[in-house]
Amino acid sequence: MTLNISCRDERPASTPRRRRLELLVFTFSGLAVALLYSNDRMVYVPTDVEHLREIEGWVSGYSDTWKVGGRSVVLFAVSYRLQDGVHHQGVFSYREGYEAAGLRVAKKVLLTVEAGAEHSIVREVATVDGEVLFDDRLYWKVVNWHNRHADFMIGFGAFLGLVGACLMLWSAWGDRHVLFQR
Repeated sequence: MTLNISCRDERPASTPRRRRLELLVFTFSGLAVALLYSNDRMVYVPTDVEHLREIEGWVSGYSDTWKVGGRSVVLFAVSYRLQDGVHHQGVFSYREGYEAAGLRVAKKVLLTVEAGAEHSIVREVATVDGEVLFDDRLYWKVVNWHNRHADFMIGFGAFLGLVGACLMLWSAWGDRHVLFQR
């Protein structure tokens, strides 16, 4: 007596309409990835030197490390006071500089802030000793790295959507006699 075990016996064949629905979900998932990453792009705004102010701030958030362009970059939050209240912003530093400065939550830092009418943005972070950890050039690099990754993911999502749509059309063409039966 031989035992014949196969997956075909356990799972019924997919109907043409179900295959099309699965491919439609695949297509929309790829397009959703592209849409989400297109909304995640960052915009670099050049510095307005007329509104720069040097103020004292403090580290207010724990660091998160990630690899960008072959180097470790640390994202951490700083807070500072202006006339209209306390502001918080995430800034970047190379990991080596962050660790060498010994930054931790509540440690004082010197900030160069561009204070506008509607918003403010940190343009430079330095230790109290004057070592610059974050500046506009690093921010510009991070924006470019982030947008390159977003562009790749937009292209990948669009590619997945296109492949799903082509497979769905090809499958519909192969099963046209079943799909359009009355």
